[in-house]
Amino acid sequence: MILGTTGSRSICAMRGRILFPVTEGALKRELKRLGYSSDVGEDELVSELDAVLTRITKERDVDYTGPLAGTKVGLYQFQGRKILVTEGPHFIEAEEGPWADVGEVDSRVAGAGGGC
Repeated sequence: MILGTTGSRSICAMRGRILFPVTEGALKRELKRLGYSSDVGEDELVSELDAVLTRITKERDVDYTGPLAGTKVGLYQFQGRKILVTEGPHFIEAEEGPWADVGEVDSRVAGAGGGC
């Protein structure tokens, strides 16, 4: 599934929940495999393949593709711009136990006059 393009830089496709960049050449090969023809008909200006590529570029163009702190994978609209987040956050599960390292940093900061 093609999710978006970022100009001529890359096309992002989704396989399962993983986004990955695809070159235009690789996309053309895949579209040909799916049955889209690169031949231009006698009464046509562009091939079926080029028409599909043009439609993808116009309808799925995004302003930014990449990771965005704390945001899950997906397509977002932010301040009038389309953002395709390609990598989600990696949260660390909290565990009950000693917090000596955090306590030590806290006491050092407080001792240096930086406490609350």
